[in-house]
Amino acid sequence: MSGRSKLTDAFAKQVLRASLRASRKLAVLRARGTPVRIYRDSIEKHAIDGIVVASNSRFCVVQWISGELRLDGWEIIRTCDISRVEESKNRSRFYRKILTLRGEKVSRPRNMDLEDWPAILTWLGSRFPLLVVHQEFTHPNECQVGQVTSVSEITLTMRTVGLYGGWLSWPFRCRVRTITRVDFGGGYEGALALVNGARPKSAPVKKTRHART
Repeated sequence: MSGRSKLTDAFAKQVLRASLRASRKLAVLRARGTPVRIYRDSIEKHAIDGIVVASNSRFCVVQWISGELRLDGWEIIRTCDISRVEESKNRSRFYRKILTLRGEKVSRPRNMDLEDWPAILTWLGSRFPLLVVHQEFTHPNECQVGQVTSVSEITLTMRTVGLYGGWLSWPFRCRVRTITRVDFGGGYEGALALVNGARPKSAPVKKTRHART
């Protein structure tokens, strides 16, 4: 084995160990329902405030707590991108009290398939009218809002929406392996769905095996 191969193998093992540690901690936090702050230092300097509602060794689903301290949809991120998770007792107690006083309750998406991105996107596409897709390594500071039209093992295709509403004339396609985060069920994408009359697809999302970008 060459020196480069040894380094690559060692790095892969390190990432795997870190993901397993993160997934174990996330499982504990999910059971508690505790508001936490999640950092992804390799992607962004800002943290994600929210409540972990589902997780495994590959993905984490967080119900987002907005800057106005309201529950505002969910985010799915990759477990391997998580650098640290902070659990502050004082902050958590404050968030819990605010959410309780406002009558806001944590909601856990049922029967979500977190096997891989194609499974996740297929599940979401049949239940939510619009998704926000992020490719933070290949296209930082950008996102695409749209309705899932097809998913394969390789490619996601969406009918996209403009910044202030209105369907765009061209579809969005990307390789699923470049996706780092997906937002759904939030106020922004909900508003765009209302403006465009978008609804979850009544028929199952088209799954193909050989679609490519």
